[in-house]
Amino acid sequence: MDGQQPGPVVCLLTLFFLLLFTEGFLLFLPDNVLTKKLARQTTGKIHGALQALGFAFSVAGFVIIVVYKFNNNFQHFRSAHSITGLVAFILTCLAFCGGVATRLKVPHLARLKVGHNALGLVAYAVGISALCLGLLAKFPDYVGDGWVICMVVLTAVTGATVVTNALFSLFKRVKNL
Repeated sequence: MDGQQPGPVVCLLTLFFLLLFTEGFLLFLPDNVLTKKLARQTTGKIHGALQALGFAFSVAGFVIIVVYKFNNNFQHFRSAHSITGLVAFILTCLAFCGGVATRLKVPHLARLKVGHNALGLVAYAVGISALCLGLLAKFPDYVGDGWVICMVVLTAVTGATVVTNALFSLFKRVKNL
């Protein structure tokens, strides 16, 4: 990857990451036609698989960017997009670890699930913010301004919808503790 722009690869990884993480959250909506008739345990397993795959894409994208910047002597984490992305990546790693821990039979599992839910929600919201900042900063190199605005609005609205629905779920969990 010496000198070669990683943009298209990172765009694909970001798209897969976004789709998988978003669907991982949407699985739990009561009106989701894909999972409405499935048992909660089955939905949880599908959620885990989608999030694990999304996490793998997020790690791959992060590694590609860091290696690219290192190989080309570029400074790391200097823009709002990259700093927000780093925070989202760290939170995603923690949420992933929390998700793995919820699969284990540990004491205080209900509290752990609430923590995992809250951390995943914050990680997703920060990730959506990083994605919007990246679209505004980097995407104009590939497409026109109209497309950039369209993508940012679509991403923000999708993210807000997912976060709103996940917040209701989180509040129910906290109330039932």
